[in-house]
Amino acid sequence: VTLTLPDGEALVLCRVLGRHKLLVAASDLGHAPHLMLDGYWKWWVTAFLSRNLLPGQRFADAGAGYGYFSLLAGELVGPEGRVLAVEAHPVLAGLLRRNIGLNGMADRAQSRFGALGSTTTAVLRLAVPPETPTAARLLEEEAEADTPVALVPAAPPLDVLLPDGADWVKLDLNGAEPGAWDGMQGLVERCPKLGLIVAFDPQRLSGAADWLGRLAARFPLRHIDADGIARPI
Repeated sequence: VTLTLPDGEALVLCRVLGRHKLLVAASDLGHAPHLMLDGYWKWWVTAFLSRNLLPGQRFADAGAGYGYFSLLAGELVGPEGRVLAVEAHPVLAGLLRRNIGLNGMADRAQSRFGALGSTTTAVLRLAVPPETPTAARLLEEEAEADTPVALVPAAPPLDVLLPDGADWVKLDLNGAEPGAWDGMQGLVERCPKLGLIVAFDPQRLSGAADWLGRLAARFPLRHIDADGIARPI
């Protein structure tokens, strides 16, 4: 279903996983077509979470996009669980908030607009490709961008956003994962059974091998295969 809002914003209302209603940007040629036509995204991660996320648990979705995994998590943890969804892209953050409400999960899921990173600067520069909004990425202070740039607020670190701890954290931040990791060290200490799911793309990371070594010092490294099973690396 295509919707045109009074402000001219064109959205598509689609159904994902057979039951959740999701508003996506009609201009998005990267992520939205998969949601509209297939009804799911990253099946291997979907299957892994469906097997491992339990009722009553606490899940943090850092880089939540439209909220696909946040809604899945909200269903899995149930009304006694909690979901924190953080998104830096201004348009996606607005749709994320709407999608949580649209699916009746405001009782268990909270959205937060802001960018997770290692800097303490209050306002950050975010490159926002018009046709692939989920590929938005933080820019260094002096870095040039070949796409439009949005000024977005810095989100508090996960140590602050998750004072009651978490059972699972998903980091999918298009290269800003190390900064978010630095800001969750207290959480790692407080929650020895914490599960961490990381979108690891060495082409987007500076010092990727070093960061992978820091992760390996705290967690056994596993890779989620195409069947949704996590196997040792």
